[in-house]
Amino acid sequence: MFTTINSTRVSQEVVEQILDVINKRKLLPGDRLPGERQLVNELGVSRASVREALRSLETMGIIEVRAGVGAFVRNPVSNIVRRALPSRLLVDREMLKQLYGLRAIIETGAAAVAAQAATAEDLQKLRQAVDDMERCHAAEDLDGMVAADILLHRSIIVATGNDVLVQVVDNIADLLTDMRRVSLSIGPGVRKTIAGHRAILRALEQRDPEAAKKAMADHLETVTAKVDSVEITKTGEIIYIDR
Repeated sequence: MFTTINSTRVSQEVVEQILDVINKRKLLPGDRLPGERQLVNELGVSRASVREALRSLETMGIIEVRAGVGAFVRNPVSNIVRRALPSRLLVDREMLKQLYGLRAIIETGAAAVAAQAATAEDLQKLRQAVDDMERCHAAEDLDGMVAADILLHRSIIVATGNDVLVQVVDNIADLLTDMRRVSLSIGPGVRKTIAGHRAILRALEQRDPEAAKKAMADHLETVTAKVDSVEITKTGEIIYIDR
């Protein structure tokens, strides 16, 4: 797959060879790159050069390096969406509202599609996410609640069967993680969030697209209302302000 490199710009040559392999579709989005040892042997370069090349490719958004697992080719759609979305440091309250507006447009439609397309396995993941949210709320486990919230909403997107949509929403979700933490730390509102999740799940289980769409819209409306109760610092930190 690769050829031996003889060059003073070794790491750049490694980058170019890997890019060539990806462009020729010998490695597809989601595929795992050969391990470091294999790359060192096939390319005839040092491990340091391979690591430097992988860091460059990760910075370019071409690959994703997962600790302890390996390097994987990213979906190009994900790169396009990431470039189109604002940096976390540029998000202000108005942009936060617009991001939630974008979520509402996407996720209400996705809920309607998922009501018809969700498999038994999809529905089981959603039930588990709702149960996890309640369990973590009772245990005052904020990290667990955030994880359960992300899992529920992502599982609905996955249930549509649209991989491009999953990529789009994953990038939006990255920008909203801090807002999720703040929202779920406001005690009185969490019960309403859990009730909203239950309503969405019920509509999906009943295979009712219109009910699923409405339940999602109602849920996101209550979440969006919390944006007026936050301040965003110059470093991008979101803080709840009890007005």
